[in-house]
Amino acid sequence: MRIVCTIMLTLTCLTGMAQWRTDAKRFWICGHRGGFYDAFPENSLPLFKHTESHSQITPVILELDLRKSASGKLYILHDETVDRTTTGTGKIAELTDEYLSTLFLKDAKGQVTDQHLLTFDDMLRYARQADIIMMLDIKTDVWAEAVNKVKEASLLNKCVVLTFNPINTKKVYDASHDIRISCLVKDDKDWEAIAALSIPPANLVAYVTSTTTLELKAKLRNLHIPLMMDVSEYTRNNGALHPAKFYRDYVKKNYIDILITDFPIEVSSVF
Repeated sequence: MRIVCTIMLTLTCLTGMAQWRTDAKRFWICGHRGGFYDAFPENSLPLFKHTESHSQITPVILELDLRKSASGKLYILHDETVDRTTTGTGKIAELTDEYLSTLFLKDAKGQVTDQHLLTFDDMLRYARQADIIMMLDIKTDVWAEAVNKVKEASLLNKCVVLTFNPINTKKVYDASHDIRISCLVKDDKDWEAIAALSIPPANLVAYVTSTTTLELKAKLRNLHIPLMMDVSEYTRNNGALHPAKFYRDYVKKNYIDILITDFPIEVSSVF
């Protein structure tokens, strides 16, 4: 049975803002690049649909990467170049839409699939009817453009934007006061810089790390700011899934509200 998370992070609309309330009983799962599954290309629509339909916790959060082509269109692509994940070569910022439309995505084993690069416009169309939250990792300085597209699609309540420094946090907030923004909070200095922006806590998600103290986590939770942390199995565990107990202990020990994992389907089933 799929679990609809309405206790730990309840998503409701209040004056256009997605309000997430924290509780200690449930959390949300986020699939890094949609999840790392050999049968699917990363950051592809079939992968996103697969993760959405198999996650035991809903809505599932899908992390995806945004880059801009030479023609000015936004695409879902992690790397600066198309070399690793497609049949093409070159930096996407220097490639035209005409060329990009001829490329096919490769799966995790390097096999060519029938899938083309996913545009952000197509992703937004899918998100309108899907039981997902988009987590945008914007790789270049297209913050306002990306947020405006989300706004035009009326999907602000189904989106959170990753930022890793206060400058970009402010850019996102300036683009919309009605969007969720993830800010990196490694320590008190990081939080002081974010707090100085005077962004309402209701807009924020705190991306915490192993260096974030329990005292700071408690302060953030008292402000009703959800805490988010990643597991990164591919970089920290040789691409292997941890035992179920690891994830349960990790969430409990770190007071996490949102867990980012390379295996969202499997991890969603252990809670």
